[in-house]
Amino acid sequence: MNKNISLTPAALKWLGLAFDKKTQISPLSTISGNGFTQEGLDSLIKQGVVTEDKTMTPEAYALLEILAGAKQFASVQLSGGSGHVNRITYWNGDKSVSIDTKGDNLTLSPGNNVESLGTVFEEITGSNRLISSNFSGSFDFRSALVFCALLDLSRKAAIRLYADGTDVPEGFTPSEVSQFITGASNARWVTSHLKTLSIPGLGVSPEQAATSLKSLVEAGVIASAKPDLFTPAYDSAQLAANFLFIENVVHFRSGNEKETGRMASAECLYLQAGIHDVIMIDIAADKVEISAVSSRAMIDDIKAMMTVPPVF
Repeated sequence: MNKNISLTPAALKWLGLAFDKKTQISPLSTISGNGFTQEGLDSLIKQGVVTEDKTMTPEAYALLEILAGAKQFASVQLSGGSGHVNRITYWNGDKSVSIDTKGDNLTLSPGNNVESLGTVFEEITGSNRLISSNFSGSFDFRSALVFCALLDLSRKAAIRLYADGTDVPEGFTPSEVSQFITGASNARWVTSHLKTLSIPGLGVSPEQAATSLKSLVEAGVIASAKPDLFTPAYDSAQLAANFLFIENVVHFRSGNEKETGRMASAECLYLQAGIHDVIMIDIAADKVEISAVSSRAMIDDIKAMMTVPPVF
C-alpha cells in the first residue's frame, strides 16, 4: 500500500486482532483504544483498508504485518508554542512504517519520510548553525542533576534581574541546590526535564550536592565564589545567561527487541530557548552528556536518528 492510512487508536487495535503473533514493540500489542464504531469501519472501507465483509485488503495487510513483527523503533516528540510533532517509526527487517499522531488521529505511512519531518522541524524551531554558548560537559547522574539545578537557579536569577533589577546572588549553597532538585517540577526548568528521563537516584541530599559541586569546581565547569557558594563559570555561565525561556522540547527515544526478549533502549532530550540556544541532554549507560548545539545540528541529528533502525 503506497498511500497513507488515517485511523483512530480503536481502529488500529481492531486491525491488530488479525495477527496472532505480535512483538513487544509492536503498536498492535501496546495500543489502547476502545469503542470501534461503524463510522470507523466505514472510514477503513473508504480508504481501501478492509472490504465490505471486514476482510483486510492485501495491501493493508502487508503494511500492518510490518507493525506486527516490528523489532525496532525510533520516536520523536516535539512540543512547543508554535506546533507539535509526534512520530514513531517501526522497523521489521528492511521494511518500515511510520505513525504520526495528532490529537486522536493516527496516520500510518509506508517507510519513513525524514525530509518532510525535517521541514516541519525547521518551521517550528527555525534552523541556524550559530550558537550562544560552547558549553559541553559529561556528568555522572547525580552531578548532572546538581549542575542543572545550579544552572536553573542562575537562570532564575538572570530572569529576575531583567524583570525588576533584583541583584544576582554571589552564588548558591548546596542546600539550595538540593532543595531545588527535590522541588523542580515546572517545565521551565532544565532540572525538571532531566528528572523525566530514565536515570537513577533523583534525590540529592545537601551533603551529596556539596560533594558534586566541589567536583564540578575542580573540573572547571563551575566556580566557587565563597566557601559553600557556587555559581556557573566560563561557558556554563554564558549558557545560563542566554538560556532563559524554554520554547520547545524535543524528546527522542529508540528501542530494540533482542532475540532473548530483552528490550534495549536509548533516549535524548533537546531543549530550545531560542534559535541560537539549544541544549542536548544525552543519556548513556553510566553518564549524562549535556551540550549546547545549534538548531541546525538538532534537526540533522533527529533526521539521522529517525532514518536508521537502532542497534544496541
